[in-house]
Amino acid sequence: MSLIFCDTQTAREKQQQNAGDNWFTAKLDCQKVSTFEQFIDQMALSLSFPEYEASVMQRHNPDAFADFLGDLSWLDGHDGVSLQLSSSNSLFNVDKHGGYQIWFSLLGAVYHWSVEAAYTVAGDRSKPFDVMLVDDRSWQSRHENSLSAVDHGRLDSMQLEAEASGQYFGTIPAEHIGIPAETKKALESFLPIVIASESPQASSSQISLDESRVDDLAQYKGVTLFFSGFPWHLPYSHDQAESILLLCEVLAEWGGLSAVIGEHGQPFNLKLFLF
Repeated sequence: MSLIFCDTQTAREKQQQNAGDNWFTAKLDCQKVSTFEQFIDQMALSLSFPEYEASVMQRHNPDAFADFLGDLSWLDGHDGVSLQLSSSNSLFNVDKHGGYQIWFSLLGAVYHWSVEAAYTVAGDRSKPFDVMLVDDRSWQSRHENSLSAVDHGRLDSMQLEAEASGQYFGTIPAEHIGIPAETKKALESFLPIVIASESPQASSSQISLDESRVDDLAQYKGVTLFFSGFPWHLPYSHDQAESILLLCEVLAEWGGLSAVIGEHGQPFNLKLFLF
């Protein structure tokens, strides 16, 4: 259960695999989305909200929308749900307030089905829920970078798994999420990147590769970062929102930036786990 930032071919392969596993696949073209309200409308169509729920969606109530994403009872005949968002980089062009709401709704759904559903969903209705953010930009290389929600009790075991699999990994105290400058500093300390915003009003950051540090990662197979103590419960402050959006921006850009790291032709993926 993750937000997965990937290339078109990876998304196509996962769709084929999921079809054999009885998953429901929903598709949404992000070029049709310029506001949070349009996002709700497109999600209602893509996830086949029943008619009575679609009528509620017309009021564009964020709380109701979150409740429906945490229900999905009309898809109980499927073993999992995969939501594929094409041209996903367009979401970073949505106005800041609407953009925050979009990313919060996606992240909240992943958290619900990853952690909360085990305790709150009756019977065997808990199901895998993956959101695939497909990037169609021309620089794309094969990549599968992800942001996942995990129960805090798994932190120690997952750190050992990361080390055993040849990952460069680190743990970041989640209080950094409340301070955008600290989030930026933490990401730049673990990744060979430079993050700069064009202006205080910019809707997205400018992220570039620090080539002088690329060789430091050449011996590894990828990067895994753990954010311990993540503040899951809404409402988020403005600073928390800025930090969460920055995490998503770095994941979206990493597919292009990481193409020169590691063995030639092999993806050098970035995984973020929020505990």
